[in-house]
Amino acid sequence: MKKTVYQDIKKLVNLLLILLAVGFLMFTAAYSIQQENTEKNYQVIGEDEDLVIVNLDVGKADSAILSYQGTFGLIDTGTKDAYDTIEKVLKANKIQSIDFMIITHYDKDHVGSAVKLLRKYDVKKLYLPDYVSEKSGYSDLLAEVAGDPNVVQVSKEQQLTVKGLTIRIIPPEEPEALFLDSDKIDNNMSLMCMVTLKNKRFLFTGDIEENRIEQILDRKEDVKADWLKVPYHGGYASNTKDFLAAVSPQYAVISTGYERPAEAKTLMALAELNIQRYSTTEGSVVTVSDGENITVSYLEN
Repeated sequence: MKKTVYQDIKKLVNLLLILLAVGFLMFTAAYSIQQENTEKNYQVIGEDEDLVIVNLDVGKADSAILSYQGTFGLIDTGTKDAYDTIEKVLKANKIQSIDFMIITHYDKDHVGSAVKLLRKYDVKKLYLPDYVSEKSGYSDLLAEVAGDPNVVQVSKEQQLTVKGLTIRIIPPEEPEALFLDSDKIDNNMSLMCMVTLKNKRFLFTGDIEENRIEQILDRKEDVKADWLKVPYHGGYASNTKDFLAAVSPQYAVISTGYERPAEAKTLMALAELNIQRYSTTEGSVVTVSDGENITVSYLEN
């Protein structure tokens, strides 16, 4: 009798172990399929000659990957938490080295993953804004790249040329005036980047705010572009609408998260100017252009 009960218990335990093993295998298979599908979705950089810009969904932060004819670059690196998202795209597209990295300014939501990326990947050229910041991102990054000859601190406009693609890296023309507002020094010292391919222009603005925008408008700087990365995560200033009108883009991308959505006045200004708006709150934004046409869509996660 006791032997029969023992045998029944043993059979039950074996059955449970088999069910657990089968369940584990099914979970592993489903997870692998999910990971494979996710990796395929991140394979956004093709082998054609188009410019591809991926504004990554990294919360209230900025990070964009640029690809053109085998050259890869980054404009900003989000927070430290953004590293995993950046690496997913790099791995999915078999990017093993980064030709250029541009840090617009030293706030943690723009420079957070820079040190880790520099340690993991071969970054051939690093462009930094030329000012001293009190933010921790400044001291950490400068310590990491001390003595590196491939680092350029941009005090005057720089231009990169990649097989017909040009990238102008634009510091402020009057930096001394921007230091009067100590709370907004980092944002207003942002490097802007104008990317040009044939007849199309793409403007990255970092986190520029009212005083820097006023300088740009007063000096009548050439900021006209077909595509715009909206300044400061969609924040609104008294001259935001004037700036949007000066750029006059067809498309605008807002890089931000649900914890800090774009301001309603900014969204209203975009709508009044008939500018098509995309936001990384809805997912990573993929822009593709051959220099004559532009398409913008969301990356499937």
